[in-house]
Amino acid sequence: MANNSRILVAVLLVIFIASLLYLNSEQMQRFSLTSSSCSQLQTIESSLNDIKAGIAKISVPQQAAVAIPVPAPAPTDRAGAFTDIFVNNVWGSSESRSGLGSTMAYTVQARLFMSTMFKIFKPKSFLDSPCGDCNWQPSITGIENVLYTGVDIVPNVVLQNAKKYIGNKNMRFVNLDLVTDLKSLPKNQFDIALCRDAIQHLPLEDGMEIYKGFQEIGIKILVTNIVIPSDNSLNPGQNINVVPGSVYANNPLLPPFNFSLPLFYIPEHVDGFLNSLKILAAFELPSLGKGPGTYDPAIFDISLPYDKVNPIGKKAEALLKGDGSSWKAHFFINSLNDNPNALRPIATVGKENSPVPRDEITGESVICGIAKPFDAFAKTPAVVAAGSIMKIHWTNVGAFQQPTSTDAIGANHYGICHVYIGQGLKPNGWSKLYETTPKSSNDWCLNIIAKKNNNYYVPIPSVLKAGDYVLRVELIALHEPGNPQFYVRCMDVKVTGSGERTPSFDVKIPGAWDLNTAGLTYNIYNKGRNATDGSLFKDYPDWGGSLWVENTLNGEYKESASDSLHRTPIANIFMIILNIYVSTLLILLI
Repeated sequence: MANNSRILVAVLLVIFIASLLYLNSEQMQRFSLTSSSCSQLQTIESSLNDIKAGIAKISVPQQAAVAIPVPAPAPTDRAGAFTDIFVNNVWGSSESRSGLGSTMAYTVQARLFMSTMFKIFKPKSFLDSPCGDCNWQPSITGIENVLYTGVDIVPNVVLQNAKKYIGNKNMRFVNLDLVTDLKSLPKNQFDIALCRDAIQHLPLEDGMEIYKGFQEIGIKILVTNIVIPSDNSLNPGQNINVVPGSVYANNPLLPPFNFSLPLFYIPEHVDGFLNSLKILAAFELPSLGKGPGTYDPAIFDISLPYDKVNPIGKKAEALLKGDGSSWKAHFFINSLNDNPNALRPIATVGKENSPVPRDEITGESVICGIAKPFDAFAKTPAVVAAGSIMKIHWTNVGAFQQPTSTDAIGANHYGICHVYIGQGLKPNGWSKLYETTPKSSNDWCLNIIAKKNNNYYVPIPSVLKAGDYVLRVELIALHEPGNPQFYVRCMDVKVTGSGERTPSFDVKIPGAWDLNTAGLTYNIYNKGRNATDGSLFKDYPDWGGSLWVENTLNGEYKESASDSLHRTPIANIFMIILNIYVSTLLILLI
């Protein structure tokens, strides 16, 4: 009998311990935002935007596509080399089998450049040759308005792309060898062509045939690479022969190609393997053999930041000016949870995307950046629940554009993000709610925003007490060493929920940093490190105050010991009763 009682008591003990664990789990969900939930929300957001973009493209009536003949199989040396690269992911990118140069992070400038070329030349048809796995091209602003043809030598790539974009009526893919079959394409059917990161992987005679092919089929504008040589380049100052699939620093201005100067260019990034800076340039064809076969480095402005399309010559200047595209890719916040009226009013329309001037980042201008002096709240504060996720949208377009705009933001503005919370028109102090640094995220804040359709997701701690607050969100770009760029916006929120903690408001802004702060003098280009890969920057120093709660990048809130005191009264009473009951069971069991 005693044994049966002990068994019964043990069963009850297990049941109540399970209940206790369940209660704690439920309670923690109120105070926590898990990394998976944040990731799921961001994935859903991204998927919805993709679906909307796909629907928009499908719904646009398109002109009937011109039939393109499929040529005979390409020679095995080229086809075999590039098929092996694709199938075995030789170039080692987890995002794109076409290599790191085809990832979203590496194509910020390329997308900006191509969208500007579309605005200037207004093409009806676009030849992408080679297209690779077409990872980044659909994100070019304006590509939905052209008939896109992607060609590639690897059959698997073409089949994969055709399947992936089967519902898009203005995208088509063709398997062909550019060296032997480009000239077989219909003449005068393509207004603009892109040949990016291709010639550098082929022998010189193959590159010559491809350039000739573009001219013979009537391409008017060819966008291709120029690799700016350095003293330690793989092949400084000359084009060299390589086997298919290998690489050299290709410069079409030099022999044997001798191109004339391009109309436009944009520096892309430093290629770590070639130890050279890559430029993307737009040439007006015919250009082959029209130049002197020399390269003058003074022609190209390669100073940071790499965030604008540069013209060469008066014709290009007139084209760029006439299109209104000669803007720099700065950026700003234009909505909170899709509500632009939650933002504090700006001081000057037309200056929305301007950073805080360097000599003012220790003054009052750094508090809310482009906002007016502290004399007005937002028109309609955003209502957010403690424990929820806020969506902050960044853009580089006009202040009154819709917040769904997907224009590229601030190419190469690698840096970090901080989110602070305060109270009142002009807070006396702030608390840091959130931060995104390479130490916490393995990436730069800009890259994270770009991957999420220009949205930045910020979790609100569940313990935050209900009330009216002002949020201060900043992205500090570090791409110009010694000249940090603060992009700041303030917004008003009304927090709801049952949280009971008031922020400490112990960070003074201005006052929390100066121009000698280690996080602002940090050189992201030191030691040959690649500025696009934040994972190499684990030594980036913390600054700007400590986090008010342990809110990590993934949106995960970790309950500290003191937070157990801030459960609701009913939860605390129930916890006490459970603890007493469990203790009694243990005594009986013994």
